[in-house]
Formats: sequence, C-alpha cells, structure tokens
Amino acid sequence: MQPVKLEASVREVGKGISRSLRRNARLPAVLYGQGRANLSLAVGAREFGRIMQIAGKHPLVALEVKGHGARTAVVKELQRHPASRDILHVDFQEVSLAQRMSVRIAVTVQGAEELERQGLTVQHQSRELEIECLPLDIPDRLLVNVSASKAGALIRAASIPLPPGVSLLSDPEELVLGVILARAAQVAEAPPPEDGTAAPAESTVKDSGQD
Repeated sequence: MQPVKLEASVREVGKGISRSLRRNARLPAVLYGQGRANLSLAVGAREFGRIMQIAGKHPLVALEVKGHGARTAVVKELQRHPASRDILHVDFQEVSLAQRMSVRIAVTVQGAEELERQGLTVQHQSRELEIECLPLDIPDRLLVNVSASKAGALIRAASIPLPPGVSLLSDPEELVLGVILARAAQVAEAPPPEDGTAAPAESTVKDSGQD
C-alpha cells in the first residue's frame, strides 16, 4: 500500500471550532506523533472521504502538514455520527516505514455465489484479523476463497492466505468462517414433526473440533 497524499493544517482545539470546521467541509483530526508531540489538525472532508473509499479501513497517508512538513501515518480510529454515519473526527498514528506495526484487517469472502447455488451459505464469526507488517505492506483486505468448501467446513485464521511480508497475530485457531446449509435448504430437508408444526432452522456454526 503506497501512501496517499493528504494536505492538513494545524487547528485550534474546541467543540465550537470542530463544528465550524465541519460546516466548511473540513474534518477535525489528531496526529499522534512517533516520539514527538501530537498535533491537532484539520483535513478536507471530501479528500479524506475519497481516500477511505479507495484505500480501505486503515489507509497509509502522507500528511502534508503546513509548517510541520511531511508525516507518514495510518488511520487509527474514526468517530462517526450515530445516525448519519458521517465522519466527525479522525485519529492518525504516525508510523515509520522501516518499522513493523500491527493492524486489524477485514476478511473478504470470494466464491460465495457458488455455495449459494448448492444451497449453502457463509456465516461470519470474525470479520477482521490482526496482522503485523511494514506500513507499505499493509493489505486493504484479506481474501478467502470458499467456492470449493463443503457444508460444515470451518475456516480458521491460520488458513487465511497472507500476502508476502505479512504475519498473523490473531490466534491461529480463531474461527473466521463457517459454511452451513442455507435456511431455506434446512427447512426443506428437515422432516416435519408429528404434530405438524414446522421445525426451527439451525443457523449457528458450532465448532465440533473437526476442520
């Protein structure tokens, strides 16, 4: 992941100032320094929104801070409005390109359409895994192909393919995905009870200890 350029300026601190920034299409932010003082910043809301769309949840950003030069950082945390989900505040963490770091990355499923044709579905147990790598090696997602999986398959963290230079920090035995019968298929296959009432469909993955 190459750093994406983003211009920033130092701002004053205060709720009124933050509201004023948002009214003018700016976002309040904080850059947590690596061995140096933190900076309260303002960045363009539209520019930052585009970065989040193209570079994933934890993009690597080349911040051009007026009066403070260039700083390389990752997005550490976002604060969003509870109703609109608009971004209200950004926390950046300064990083060194030569130092490995830990980050949680989303797991993305491929091949789910093939399972659906067989009456199967994927049930997520963990949607993110913690990894360690150099900042330039941060993947935007971790891909797992389930097209050849069978009903009852359990996919654990250790079996998720990792890009070169990336190591797993999450528990290797952590259950990430399970392949189960789709609800409609389960109801169709379940024998009707003697009293004529419909049997409830089971949709919870249970780890039997067998992969």
